[in-house]
Amino acid sequence: MSFIPRHPTIQESQLQHDPNSGVAAAGSVVYLSGDGQVARVTQSGHAPMGFLGSDVVAENANVPKGYQWPGQMGSSAQFVGDPVMVAYGDGSYDTTQYKASGSGISAGVLLYAVADGSDDSGKLVDSNAGTVALEGGVAKPCARSLTELSADEVTAGKALLIKSLL
Repeated sequence: MSFIPRHPTIQESQLQHDPNSGVAAAGSVVYLSGDGQVARVTQSGHAPMGFLGSDVVAENANVPKGYQWPGQMGSSAQFVGDPVMVAYGDGSYDTTQYKASGSGISAGVLLYAVADGSDDSGKLVDSNAGTVALEGGVAKPCARSLTELSADEVTAGKALLIKSLL
């Protein structure tokens, strides 16, 4: 579990995952990377647009295109380059795509998208002191934390309830 709509508002399903951007987890912050394409935020110049609604996974090159293994049947995961759902607007979501800059995450804090090119890129963070996504040269808040997580809950990967600001 990494992204569960609790009170969704706008969910755009007409966008395609950028086939050159690789895999991404549900709940990752995405930006418009091209004409009708989205990709996970990885650089500070990527202006956040919304949250990825499902996992994007790579296809196995050794099987026919679109083939799914029995364990993948019924999964909501999309393949790299497929159409994806992007959530934005004034909705509430549970997500595990976050990291804490300190010992935990407080309720009410603004959350920004990590944009440092690491595996944490596209995750939410409770500080804009690191490399975060910018819009017009200013750190762009993506969400507000509606619940609080202790350091132990962050380590355990407990879901964080957020309100989208995108």
